[in-house]
Formats: sequence, C-alpha cells, structure tokens
Amino acid sequence: MHQRHLLILASWYPSKSNPYNGDFVQRIALASKQFAQVTVLHFAYTNDKKYPSKLEINKHNGIEEWIYYQKKYPFKAINQLLFIWKSLFLLKKIEKQRGKVNSCNVQVIWRMGLVGLVYKRLYRIPYSITEHWTGYMREDFQLQSKYMLWLSQYCAINATKVIAVSLPLAKSLQKVLKLKKPVQILSNIVNSTSINYAPIGTKITFIHVSNFRDIQKNVSGIVNTFAKAYTQNNQLHLKLIGTENKKLLEELTFTYKLPEEAYTFMGTLNHEQTLKEIGQSHALISFSNFETFALTCAEAISVGTPVIYTACGGPESYLSESMGIVTPKNDAEALANNILYMATNLELFNRNQIKSEAQKLFNETDWVLKASKTM
Repeated sequence: MHQRHLLILASWYPSKSNPYNGDFVQRIALASKQFAQVTVLHFAYTNDKKYPSKLEINKHNGIEEWIYYQKKYPFKAINQLLFIWKSLFLLKKIEKQRGKVNSCNVQVIWRMGLVGLVYKRLYRIPYSITEHWTGYMREDFQLQSKYMLWLSQYCAINATKVIAVSLPLAKSLQKVLKLKKPVQILSNIVNSTSINYAPIGTKITFIHVSNFRDIQKNVSGIVNTFAKAYTQNNQLHLKLIGTENKKLLEELTFTYKLPEEAYTFMGTLNHEQTLKEIGQSHALISFSNFETFALTCAEAISVGTPVIYTACGGPESYLSESMGIVTPKNDAEALANNILYMATNLELFNRNQIKSEAQKLFNETDWVLKASKTM
C-alpha cells in the first residue's frame, strides 16, 4: 500500500454522460497508481434525465473514480455554490473511506482548480496543476471571460507546481497566467500496443481523428485538400473518426463531389478501436492551427503509422523526419503535395523503426519516475 494518497481533481474525465471526455486524463490516473494510492474526483454536469444528481464510485484497475452527476442550473452562482459545497462534502467522504489525502493534482485549471484552492485554504492540502487546454495556445486568447482568466491565474499562482504537456504550452502558460515560477513539462501518457498493425485494403488510406472543432483542427481544410489530391490519384482513401458531423458529410458528398469509395466516416470509436484503425492506415493527417500536445500524432507513431502534421505547438516537439512530413499551417497546396508524396513514397517511412522510436520517446517507466516527483 502506498503511503501517499493522491486525489486527482479532474475537470475533464470520462463518465456515462460523456464517455470520451478527457480519456487521456484517465490514462494519467491509471499510470499514477504506480507511485500513489489514486482517487479521482470529477463533476459531470448534465441536464439529461437519465443521469439525476448522484454519486457514482467506480473501482477501475487499481484506482477509484468518484463521478458526481450534477444538474446544471440556469444561474451560475447556484452552480458555483453547489459545486464548492459538494466538493467539500465529497472530500470528507473520500478521506473517511480511503484515508487522508496528502496531495491533489488538478487536471485542467478550469473548473477543478477552484476546488484545489479551497482544499488548500481550508485543509492545507497542497495541489499541483497539469494543464492541457488549447485555449492558452490561441494568439488572441479570447476564449476566457475576465473572471475565468483571473481565477485561473490565482489558482496557478497558489499551486505548488504548474505542469504543461509540452514546451510551447509551458511558454504560453507562463505568459498568460503571469507566473514567476517555472512551468514544468510532463508529456501525456501514450498507450501503444504489442500488436504490429499493417495497412489493409488496396487503397492508400489516410486517417484523421479529432473532435472536428474546425477553428482548431481545420478539418474543412483537410477535406478540401484531400478532394483536390484525389483528383490526381483516385487510389487514395480518407477515414474520419470523431463526433458525427452532418455538415462535413454534406461537404464531402455534394461540395467536393467525392465518390463514396473515396472516404469512410466512422463516427466516434473507443480508444482501442481508434488505435486499431490508425494502425491499419498508411498515414495520419493532422492539419491543426494550434495544439498543446497532439495526442493522436503520438498515438499514430506508437503503432508505427507515419504522420503528416503542422508545426502548431505540440507535435513538432517529438516528431522527427523519419516519422512523417511537416506542413505549414493553413497551406492547402503544401498539404495536397505532401499527401501525394506520402502516397508514392511510403517505403521511406519504416513502420517498425517509427514504433521503436516512439517507445523510447514515450516510455511509461520514465513517465512514472518523473510524474512521482512532479505531480
């Protein structure tokens, strides 16, 4: 039994109402059990009548997940008061059942940073912050209200440590949150597999995985560019994994007039299924405008799949020339050329070598050793 009891305050986390929300935070929690007893606390806000306000406790591979389903009221003040009151009640309940909490790690400042701050003020429990949010990477940084920004700054200033998943994000946090202390870097957990996947089918398959949030992921740019590349090579195929998007389907079919055999819209898949689809593709495309880490790129190389990517704040920190091709942001012509080049030069990207290099980059033993001193 570990002497340390780490309470992970997860702003994003999978729940029944949102099963793929922050699944990478869940992987961080599972890896952290190697150096601490881990309890996760997450508030799942929903007005779906299938999930009335109640607490759900899940025992999951050696950790405990405390998910509180909270009804969302129209008045922000009511939501905030209930949120704080319930978090205090749940801390007492966690400590009664699982023992004294020694430290907290806030995964994403907004909104659980406030809970970490309250716990520190009332019970002197120190907290660290691990930030993933791409909002800090926006040049204009207009995704936060003044109150939200002020509270995030205050929470970060009072944390024992602030952690970012990449160097570009660390620099942005330092600037936006006006931090005097250094921001430490601890990458995401990248789960690979012992299976050696290989592309299947006769087509040259490119895959894109995201939430289809166009302002960040530039999916419309991928679709538009792929359609142009397809006119020069009709052996190409595009697989899309993410939230169902009827507008995107209409663009594929009517605007770009791609035949049905040119693309597959796969909807939302779980992590294991997504890794399999990436592994069975020839290359992954990431055309993002900004990223904090670009986990799908890391997962692609973890199964040996090369990547066409933009230098957008995350992937360029770990991807090398042997792993894929870098493309300038918003350069559709360059992306089309790189798709066509990749399709005819796949032999230049050795899948076994890519996978081997990724295993060295994202070694879980090294991550655990660093996380035990950082979180």
